[in-house]
Amino acid sequence: MTYDVVFHPDVQRFCTYPEFKKFTADTAIDGVNKVVAENKEKVSTDYKILKHINCKGERPNKMLVKTLKTEQNELLKNMDFSKTESRLQKDVQAQIDENRKLECNKHLIEKEK
Repeated sequence: MTYDVVFHPDVQRFCTYPEFKKFTADTAIDGVNKVVAENKEKVSTDYKILKHINCKGERPNKMLVKTLKTEQNELLKNMDFSKTESRLQKDVQAQIDENRKLECNKHLIEKEK
């Protein structure tokens, strides 16, 4: 099955950075997973970002998404943005926490000497 995901045009400008491109892909997968979870389905997180290929086939047209009110958008209505966190965000936070622990242990060892 194929899903189309729409991002703001400015996102493409930042996708020159590999970390941001991965963040964008993870965000797309997380968003699709939230929608298909209603049918007890899940999208695979096993993907590969192809180098030097921005799009397969013809260049996609830009798309404008308009809604009368945000609460009428079913995707947005069902999302709790305060609980939304991508895998990249979780990985970064885990690395920060790990570095803090290492620094604390380093200081404790230095104090004992």
